[in-house]
Amino acid sequence: MMIDKIYLLVVRKLGLAIEKKVVVDDEIIIRKALETQLRNKRFSVASTGDLKGARKILSRDSFDLVFLDLRLPDGEGTELLEEIFYKYTSFYL
Repeated sequence: MMIDKIYLLVVRKLGLAIEKKVVVDDEIIIRKALETQLRNKRFSVASTGDLKGARKILSRDSFDLVFLDLRLPDGEGTELLEEIFYKYTSFYL
């Protein structure tokens, strides 16, 4: 599975444990499927379908990994990517 490959890449190559994740995708089927896969692996997951929700989630807690869709209803995912890059140093996208 893709989740396993991403996790192994980050843990083995970078030596980091990733426990808390954010999923940002406006397509509910994709968002819920990814969220379910991650929760089945016993990860803590927060998810939303837009930039506004993502900013709210990121402001209230710290996360280790963000799955970010590039096209969202209220803007481009690259906007949030830039914000994360400049505000937070512990993320892997």
